[in-house]
Amino acid sequence: MYPTKIGKKAIATPQNQAIGVSPHALHCNNSECYNKKLTQKQPENKLITSVGKKTGTRLLGYVIHFYNFALKGIRHMKLLSILAAIATVVIMSACSNDRQTPRMGQPSNDRYTYEHVKKISVTQPKQALKLLRDAEERKTMTELDINALRGIVYYNSMLDYKKASAYTDAALRDPSIEKHPDRLLEMLHIASLLYYNRSDYANCLKITEQGLAEAYEHDDRALVAKFMTVLGQCHYETGDSRHAIACYDRVIDILNDENKKAQTWKNQYDLVTAYALKANSLLETKQYDKLRETENSYEAALRKLNTMPESIDGVNDLANATFYSIYAIGYEESGMHEKGNAMYDKLMGTRAASTPEGATFLVPYLMLKGRYAEALKKENEMDNVWRRNGKDTVDYSYAHVILMSKARTLQALGRYKEAMETGMRAYALGDSLNKRTRSENATWMSEQLGKDVLKKYINRQDKILRVSGTANVIITTLLAVCILLIAMAFHDNRKLKAKNLA
Repeated sequence: MYPTKIGKKAIATPQNQAIGVSPHALHCNNSECYNKKLTQKQPENKLITSVGKKTGTRLLGYVIHFYNFALKGIRHMKLLSILAAIATVVIMSACSNDRQTPRMGQPSNDRYTYEHVKKISVTQPKQALKLLRDAEERKTMTELDINALRGIVYYNSMLDYKKASAYTDAALRDPSIEKHPDRLLEMLHIASLLYYNRSDYANCLKITEQGLAEAYEHDDRALVAKFMTVLGQCHYETGDSRHAIACYDRVIDILNDENKKAQTWKNQYDLVTAYALKANSLLETKQYDKLRETENSYEAALRKLNTMPESIDGVNDLANATFYSIYAIGYEESGMHEKGNAMYDKLMGTRAASTPEGATFLVPYLMLKGRYAEALKKENEMDNVWRRNGKDTVDYSYAHVILMSKARTLQALGRYKEAMETGMRAYALGDSLNKRTRSENATWMSEQLGKDVLKKYINRQDKILRVSGTANVIITTLLAVCILLIAMAFHDNRKLKAKNLA
């Protein structure tokens, strides 16, 4: 239900359609703290020695207070009962407060809600971010929701995968996310799409498999369909178009079954996305007959989507633009020029086509028609908007979609020097992106290794404490037996002395 990268020829949304946590994303982490602790000398032997030294003191204390404890046992029991009751009340209160979201001081309107901010994440991203800043200052939303929504906003409307990954990763690391399986599943879905859009298909498959396992565990077939969609995209990008189309067909079957139970905008949008991905795969592999066979069912699903209120403003328009773009290209390539022109005219009627990002829909068709000057104008608009907004140019979409498309257009216009310079710039940015990805992967692996070492150390200390505790119990029991035997010996000795005196 997020705007997903459809393919090379047509992009389902200006944001690379269907959203795609990134464990290795740039985020505020504790790896330095972990490394600092791990490089310090750990007091394992000191802990064992201190336990041994204190054992004698504990034993002496037990001997001295043994008699007093027996006399005052009843009073201790009453005191323990009172303390237990107080502890129970405190724990229940803490748990109750933990479940509550910080809503104090919340305005009377519903602008500061998860649903509202998510709804405007595509059409009003700046307003959405402002609401999140206000919510953070007023503490009207949880930190988990704020991070999750920032990740969604940066992905949906800004193509800022770096920030989207950072906030999505922060949400996934939030300890409270385990109490909210709906947020966990949503963040895993976003993470998988972020990996996909950054062309990190290995990690995308890994996180997608994790998401599928969680979705099956919660018996959420709609989410199974989401993750299976991403799985299909990964298979397609790695050259397995047959497996990809099979995944999309499976998604379509699942969502059609779900729509028979209850029709929701989210499920219908996911269904339309699956059709778009399947159609684009057929287009890229030049299976024009199958592409035309898919048109009626795809268009029917799209018509139904247009009758439903949007959960995210502007997304229906993007879905329409995707459909018209795919079939305009398909008809033009297969020689059915009139139908191609008709689809292009409908594409121009969408809001998306009039935006700078609309180049992703328009340029492929304009190139087929030889309208290179118009194509270059659209590409320049998109390039300028990207850089004017301060977006990171070391980005897959910028290097491989915008610049490479621009290089091909310049070549078609005979401007070979500019085409070569633009292409070399795209390759240089691609190399920088690969280096950054490797660096992020190395940082993440180092951090995970640090966590594993720290976890092993903590487990060792826990084991030592458990062994020491068990030893103390055994020694205390033996001490009690010894005291009893000594008392019995003194008693028998007194009886023997009394008998001898008699």
